[in-house]
Amino acid sequence: MAKVRVEYACTACGTTSPKWVGKCPGCGEWNTLVEEVTAPEPKYRGGTAADFPASRPVRLTEVQDTAAARTQCGIGEFDRVMGGGVVSASGTLIGGDPGIGKSTLLVVKRSALIALADTDHKVAHLLWTLTAQELQRVQEHMLLLIRSAQERVACFLLEMAERMAEADVIDLPMSRQDIADYLGLTIETISRTLTQLETAAAISVPTCRRIVLTNRKALKRLHA
Repeated sequence: MAKVRVEYACTACGTTSPKWVGKCPGCGEWNTLVEEVTAPEPKYRGGTAADFPASRPVRLTEVQDTAAARTQCGIGEFDRVMGGGVVSASGTLIGGDPGIGKSTLLVVKRSALIALADTDHKVAHLLWTLTAQELQRVQEHMLLLIRSAQERVACFLLEMAERMAEADVIDLPMSRQDIADYLGLTIETISRTLTQLETAAAISVPTCRRIVLTNRKALKRLHA
């Protein structure tokens, strides 16, 4: 409800005053001011129907399609999520676990990859090589779970360095909780072990996601 406002107006000249005075400040007459109650103008006045053009309901079948052309990639579920395909010169952010924003995802249809391997022996050889390497990593990971916390973390850091072309600076694509789950440890144990390795000058931890291998020999002794 709008707050009322009291003013005093002169009956001779119309001059208004916020308070009553005996002499009108406008014309100088005496005892000519009378009380008037007014409502202030609202700060915002909603538009009326006359302010807007007339409109009418439209059937869905009558709505004009103004969407950009989409290109299907051949993966049914992905095309469905993207609304029928990807739009040229557009960017789409796909949410996921922490660190996924720094990852490069390559989606390939399995049937297309198998067909390519049947006709290209280099692709087939590469697939067998990658499969063998992955099986070796799984075997090493199973053996890793029976080791101490320092041995597990050291092996993990060396494995990440190998995947990153033997880089001494590792930008972890996962959180410490993800590392703990991968190594079968708690996040507190991961943080404590990293601190121990940093104290031993085997690594340095400038940020929570970046680890620098300062002494590979010490890590390899734990990995042995």
